Amino acid sequence: MDCTLDQHLLEGYLDGELGFERTLDVEAHLASCRGCASEVQSWKDVRGVTMLLRASKKKSELWHRARIAASGFRGFSDGSGRKVELHLRQPRC
Repeated sequence: MDCTLDQHLLEGYLDGELGFERTLDVEAHLASCRGCASEVQSWKDVRGVTMLLRASKKKSELWHRARIAASGFRGFSDGSGRKVELHLRQPRC
């Protein structure tokens, strides 16, 4: 970044910590400064990937817990005398 904008302002902007007027100032700067705009976009991209990884990990952990909870369960009767079996398979993502 070759401009004089304070790095902390960009961080505050990304974190939603700036007031309304300061946010408008930073957005105006981003519209005219390719270096800062590129840096902000890179940070947004990294955050997006991080959120996807966290969500994927949580989904995997939740699936693992569900399998453990259901591991002793083999099936149930549906009331008509037929036995309904439960087969858990992890969905493909």
